Amino acid sequence: MKYSVIGCGASGMTTAISAVRSGIRPSDITVYEASDKCGRKILATGNGRCNLGNELLEPGMFYSESGDVSKFTGDIISRVSISDIKDFFETLGIITVSKNGYLYPRSMQALTVTEALKNECTELGIIIDTSCVCTGIVRSGAGFELTVNGKKKYSDVVVLSCGLGSGGFGIKNADIFAVLDDLGIKYIKPLPALCGLDVSDDMRTVKGVRAPGRVSLYVSDKFCAADEGELQFTEKAVSGIPVFQISRMAGRALNKGEKCTLFLDLLSEYDETMVMDIIEDRIRRFSKREMYFAFNGILNNKLMSYIMKRSGISDKDIAGSLDEASKKRFAGCLKGLKFNVKNIQAADKAQTMSGGVDLSVIGGGMEIKDIPGLYVTGELIDVDGKCGGYNLYLAWATGLICGRSLKR
Repeated sequence: MKYSVIGCGASGMTTAISAVRSGIRPSDITVYEASDKCGRKILATGNGRCNLGNELLEPGMFYSESGDVSKFTGDIISRVSISDIKDFFETLGIITVSKNGYLYPRSMQALTVTEALKNECTELGIIIDTSCVCTGIVRSGAGFELTVNGKKKYSDVVVLSCGLGSGGFGIKNADIFAVLDDLGIKYIKPLPALCGLDVSDDMRTVKGVRAPGRVSLYVSDKFCAADEGELQFTEKAVSGIPVFQISRMAGRALNKGEKCTLFLDLLSEYDETMVMDIIEDRIRRFSKREMYFAFNGILNNKLMSYIMKRSGISDKDIAGSLDEASKKRFAGCLKGLKFNVKNIQAADKAQTMSGGVDLSVIGGGMEIKDIPGLYVTGELIDVDGKCGGYNLYLAWATGLICGRSLKR
């Protein structure tokens, strides 16, 4: 039997290792990687520290556009717990640590994770061919004919572990969706997830600013989702983990042509009445100061000046001169700074993708139900998780399950 794994990333290497540990001869497995290095995307995860998973593991942390995501991910979690992930990495020589439930390698280096996976593959004798682009997969008898770098290769079993191109990593010069179309596999159009959101306002004056706050997403003027934490600003986008968490919903809505609006609460620990009291108190105590100095120390000074401008106030205005309408606009912007979302950021800036192979066509062993011998793992599956290690967990878990399922 010949086994081909397309993609030498997190789920691809895990699949190959799991398969050998389940009894498949390593010399029968070939892992094809389009780039010149294995596990490149792993190096970028967790800000270079590699967030391996999360101890708060439950179906509610995952999303899908197809099938029953709770049932699908619940089954995966029941078969591969976070303890199983820790044990797997322990066998690779990686000691794991928990930081508020976030699982990391103790080294706090993603590089050590990539190297541990590659070293295990090498020591097991798994064949890894880099700079090999798979541009075609078709049925051939009981197996498959692959086109790799223009050459035909036969394989009894094929595992698609190539991802969808988030973070700028994907199959180079190949269209995985053309492959899926040729095989007749149903899939959901992929869109970037866990990314920033481009807005219509010019934010050059607050570029690089970070501030705590709460972001709320409205779709067609109806509340959709919210999250809280550190917000980040670029020239054209609002970013940060809270924005990442709601970005998939914005992306799906924008793809349908729906209007998306963000509201930032930059004083989320105070209610509207308290914010108005703060404004009144500052004006009363510092009535002769310019607004910039009267409100110094509440927010990042660049951000405060930006909010004043959005409120129709100059930061050079004398605080005591503000009328009631200006105070209300100011309070309104502090509690609900509004942005119209133009677009989600591109895939090369996203941590993962939503969409992928429809859950309804995937069996419990990650095998495509109507195509015996064809499997799918990781990002290529139509499941995406929240920020916090959930997407890498899915890569490890589906790889472990798939590898075990290959031995019949």
